[in-house]
Amino acid sequence: MNIYPFRKHILLALAVLLGTALFFDRDVGLAMLLAFLLGGITFLVFRRARVEQGLLFLFVGALAFHGAVVLFLHYTGFQPFTGGDYGIYHASAQEVAARLHQGVFSLEGIPLPHYYPVIIGVFYALFTPSMVVGQMFNAWLASFVVVLLYFLARETGASRAWAVVVGLLGMAYPSFVFFGDLLLKEHVVTLLVLAGLLLVLRILKHFSWWKILFLFALAIFMVHFRVYVGLIFIGVFLLSWMLLAQMPLRKRAFLGVFLFVVFGFAPLLAGDGYYGSVFVSRAIDSKVVRYYKEEVFNPEFQSVGPVLETIPAEETYENIIKKWERTPEGQPKYVEGGAAMDLPGDAAVSKSSRNKASVTYLTTGFENPLLFLWNYARSFLLTAFGPFPWHFKTPLHAITLLETVPWWVLAALIGKGIIVKFRRNRRSPEFALALFSFAAFAALAFYFNNFGILMRIREPAFLALLPFLPFAFRGEILYTISRMKMMLKRR
Repeated sequence: MNIYPFRKHILLALAVLLGTALFFDRDVGLAMLLAFLLGGITFLVFRRARVEQGLLFLFVGALAFHGAVVLFLHYTGFQPFTGGDYGIYHASAQEVAARLHQGVFSLEGIPLPHYYPVIIGVFYALFTPSMVVGQMFNAWLASFVVVLLYFLARETGASRAWAVVVGLLGMAYPSFVFFGDLLLKEHVVTLLVLAGLLLVLRILKHFSWWKILFLFALAIFMVHFRVYVGLIFIGVFLLSWMLLAQMPLRKRAFLGVFLFVVFGFAPLLAGDGYYGSVFVSRAIDSKVVRYYKEEVFNPEFQSVGPVLETIPAEETYENIIKKWERTPEGQPKYVEGGAAMDLPGDAAVSKSSRNKASVTYLTTGFENPLLFLWNYARSFLLTAFGPFPWHFKTPLHAITLLETVPWWVLAALIGKGIIVKFRRNRRSPEFALALFSFAAFAALAFYFNNFGILMRIREPAFLALLPFLPFAFRGEILYTISRMKMMLKRR
């Protein structure tokens, strides 16, 4: 269907919708104006690039759908999980916008765990400092994520129709819809990861120094916005290069050594040390693991030590890990502005903004190898397939079944698709997608038992697997066609 003969009617309808919104709710109207401007510019760029019309419809549909979700969340305040960072990001973004209006370009004194609030603050300054403006920006990012899913599916060999199906599934993925359309950085992280994975597939098939340079830049931003996801991505890329790159072994090994040396500087430039050494040295500490696994999100946790100062509310959990140090007495400390503060006990748990109702209590089991393996396996299942009904603490948590039940079906089909790809080519570059997802699930299962948080930060790992879905049906479709041909010949 060609929509261009109706473009005047469409523009008139959009103008009426925008005018109505501005009249009744100025903040929402300005947020919609931002979405129309960003969406319109993107649409024109896609048209100039002569992208497929199905992709254009997918982009517009995704923007309209996620924009509608933003309005629903804005007016209803729907939130099945308690707590979150969006209030902190909103306050920081408002401060950025206020300084920009005053002509002050310094960020000193603003709590900024990363630069997502700065990006939102710029839009606040240009439009209005209302949270719905930042959420509409996220809706625009969501439409790009859906476009990347389309390209990933096409890169794996799926047809255009199947690529649209993959994009639609990603667009309607509940956690992606809900958490991404709040004022959170999830769409930024997911966008960076999927763009990086698309570039990885193309590098593994056809090496290019320009692609490597672009991938290096993406890796820096990934580490900045979510350090452990960036480190996992870098590790998966290097492993995929050695196993799956489509070039002779000698050349692959030579370039692999070079890439290994170079990509270690991406975390360094993001401020986390060569190959994230600053972060990793603290994150692998058994006390840090126990704190996140057993205490910080557990409402039943009772401190055995003195109740100490709480972690500042503006800090996110990844930054807490990054700023730990050990005192001579062996007590874990939190560092803020160069001054050490004791890590919290009861007070931090009781005052934390984190969602504690969605915690599944599992110990690390470090004291017993068998217990560790058993609990880790349970954590991995929760991360990759949960939450399960026995994890629910409130009736509202049952809404997560809208995601998990379809995911169990999709996971089986995706697994079949991966097997089909493996049988065709055991060194298919597309296996890099599966490697990333598995590594992400494995890392998250090591630290977190809170399914509210897991559902939010596992989004890239889920979406990276969707391009395998079409291959689960390839054999059945071909078999059906061949049977139909045989039946016609008999007649």
